[in-house]
This record gives sequence, C-alpha cells and structure tokens, in this order.
Amino acid sequence: ADNTLIHIENKRGDELLFDASLRLKRSQLTKQEINKLLKKFPAMTLSIFKGIYVQALKLFIKRVPFLGHSGKP
Repeated sequence: ADNTLIHIENKRGDELLFDASLRLKRSQLTKQEINKLLKKFPAMTLSIFKGIYVQALKLFIKRVPFLGHSGKP
C-alpha cells in the first residue's frame, strides 16, 4: 500500500490512558529525497549523527574489538 495508518490505544476499563497515531506515506528512497529530509530536519540529523559517533568513540576508548562484515550470508 502507498499509505499506512498505525493507531495504538491503551485503556484501563473505560479510561483512555494513551492514544497515538502514525500516518506514513511511501516514497522513493533517492539521493534527492534523502537530501530533502536532511535539509528539513537538520537538528535531528545532527543529533543522531553525534549520538552514533559518541557511542563509537566510547567503544573505541574501551578497546572493544571491531568485527567487520564478512560479506558472506
């Protein structure tokens, strides 16, 4: 499907405790679309980028060995 709707409700008896919805629209994953998202959400992109590399640095400092992908299934 080109569109997906996800809806979650949490109730206790008749009382609604939590309600969340997420509507998604399918799009092609091209370089242009990725660049558009990076420009639309720069703070989120930078915070995720920073978080990944901070964790990598912590693992490097602890001398955790790096296991590369062998390329074999």
